[in-house]
Amino acid sequence: MTCIFFAMDLKFIITENIRFSFRLSKQIEFIEYCRSELASVRIHQKTNK
Repeated sequence: MTCIFFAMDLKFIITENIRFSFRLSKQIEFIEYCRSELASVRIHQKTNK
C-alpha cells in the first residue's frame, strides 16, 4: 500500500519538477529576449548620437 503511495508521490514530484523546469526555461528565454532587446536599444541610442 505504501509502495503505491510512494510511487504516486514520486510521479507527482517528477511532474512538478518538469513543470518547474519548463517555467524556468521560459523565464530564461524571456530574460535572454529582454537582454537582446536592451542591447539593440543601446546600439540605436549610440548610433543616434
